[in-house]
Amino acid sequence: MKALMPYLAAGLASPWLSQSREQWADLKQHLLRQPATVEVYLAIDDPYSYLLAQVLPRLQARFAVKWRIYTVLNREAEHYPAPAQWYPNACHDAEHLARLYQLSWPQDLPSWSTARRAGYTRDLLLAEQQADSVAHVAELFRRAWQGAAATRVWQLADWQASLAANEARRKRHKHYASAMLYYAGQWYWGLDRLDHLEHRLLREGRALCQTAPQFERTWRDFCTLPAPEQAPEDTELEVFFSIRSPYSHLGLLRAVQLAEHYHLPLKVRPVLPMLMRGLPVPPSKKWYIFHDTKREARKLGIAYGKVADPLGAGVEACYQLYAWAEAQGKGLAYLLSVSHGVNSQGLHADQPRDLKKMVERAGLSWAEAQPLLGNNDWRSWAQDNLTALNDAGLWGVPSFRYGDLRFWGQDRLGILEQALRKRWRLTGNPHVTE
Repeated sequence: MKALMPYLAAGLASPWLSQSREQWADLKQHLLRQPATVEVYLAIDDPYSYLLAQVLPRLQARFAVKWRIYTVLNREAEHYPAPAQWYPNACHDAEHLARLYQLSWPQDLPSWSTARRAGYTRDLLLAEQQADSVAHVAELFRRAWQGAAATRVWQLADWQASLAANEARRKRHKHYASAMLYYAGQWYWGLDRLDHLEHRLLREGRALCQTAPQFERTWRDFCTLPAPEQAPEDTELEVFFSIRSPYSHLGLLRAVQLAEHYHLPLKVRPVLPMLMRGLPVPPSKKWYIFHDTKREARKLGIAYGKVADPLGAGVEACYQLYAWAEAQGKGLAYLLSVSHGVNSQGLHADQPRDLKKMVERAGLSWAEAQPLLGNNDWRSWAQDNLTALNDAGLWGVPSFRYGDLRFWGQDRLGILEQALRKRWRLTGNPHVTE
């Protein structure tokens, strides 16, 4: 069964299957005479929901679909294993997005007491039932994030049934997060995946105006502008990376592109995957990440889909050889070879035949590598890397640090590039960041 998994993954990630799902969903809507509806799941204390609520009126004006708001609130621990770290990182990240798209962001973050969260959630549940729910919800988020008090404080019994029904609906659709849009069988996360939804609605002929996608600023101009022959600084671009993380695969390749374009020294700092650190990754989260990564990889022109999960022995074998490869000046080439192997070629890192192929194409000797397998020296540097990640105020992978700049997620490499261009006073910067 293990040998078949990469082929099954490749089939599930195929463009043909994705297109078939879209066509079937469209046909089903026509047969049942259902209006084309985008379901929007928002949580009042989620910074990404705040940004999404601000742009919903624009989307409503641009596309001939119905927008249905569903208020949610609760975050299951298995999907948010580090809530104390998630919230400040999400706010830091959302602030960059707000600047990029010229949206409102509070100078001081609001305080979320239990009563205030409950009051605004109750107000959102009422607003989602209004005829012009999008406008009402946008205004409620504005008031909440600018520090205003909720209209009233309600007892849980007044609204928990409606809230539970919304959260149960989201779960039936096999998702768990807020700031999510669900349209005819597919999920789209916040501003970062609106471009996929825009393209889909355009393909279906649902545009009312502004036919060009509006939410591509995080990636559209990445590494296309002229760069100096030498970087103005010799600071390293640090990449916190996990060999099992699909987003790390995309992030590593794009970080290499950024480093080569601007002649930056690059330092990759591998860490253990979440599951090997005792943190849960539920099936709904795993499958969303898989399909989303394939969608992003296709957009960025990166091979992904024929996945041989290296969890456990595969991760260990990969990391057992990394310090040796790095000592020979081949650390990056080795990680790139393994990342391609396990994410797009179905190579099993725990199988000597496959590992040999990945080692040798990085320009390394398999005869020298074999005696190093089984060592535990890598655990020390992997823990050091994890400590450095946490000390930087980050927690997930991939994450990136360049001096005082720090970003979480491969989606932010474009914003990092724009910040560097602004710092270095390079001309031709297409967007405004600070």
